[in-house]
Amino acid sequence: MASSLQRPATPIPAPAPLYPDAAVNSWLEDFHLTTDSSSDLSSTPFCACCSSVAASPDTITRSTIPLPLDSDLDANGLSATLQHRLIDSTVILTQTSGFVQATAVVPLDVRVTTAWFLIPLLCHRVFTGFGVEGVIHSLNTYFYSDLCPGDVLIVTAYRVVQRGFISLQATIASDQSLVATATALCHV
Repeated sequence: MASSLQRPATPIPAPAPLYPDAAVNSWLEDFHLTTDSSSDLSSTPFCACCSSVAASPDTITRSTIPLPLDSDLDANGLSATLQHRLIDSTVILTQTSGFVQATAVVPLDVRVTTAWFLIPLLCHRVFTGFGVEGVIHSLNTYFYSDLCPGDVLIVTAYRVVQRGFISLQATIASDQSLVATATALCHV
């Protein structure tokens, strides 16, 4: 005989706000990324120094994005300031012995779309937040989408210890879409 059994409904948790932490909100305000509609810079994803260039992402063209001066270029023609601007904008939000979450703002420069070296650089910076005493090596990065000037990247990294090795894993997302993943090893 079959009896009809009803299973209790599975509760579906409400999604957490994207930036629930007050520290994150104050950091976003520093870069004029608030959601306050009274501000004329409320919808711009650019830092304060670049917000005068374009008021919205729709108005960005190659000619409106400032290119660096020749004095800012290194021997390979890449801007050392690209690296510095990305690292300087990196803020570690949460840090424990096994978890690090950080944000960074992609520099407002057209060359970031082809600057693949920025993601491994960012991952290495976040991985150092674990306080690992060994050398970080074998950094593998897998790209899923391009960087866009002005994107806010959210980096979530984990530390896994197995058989004397530490595996460091990171996911990099922007606007809730996956940009890249990275893994690295560290010998204890």
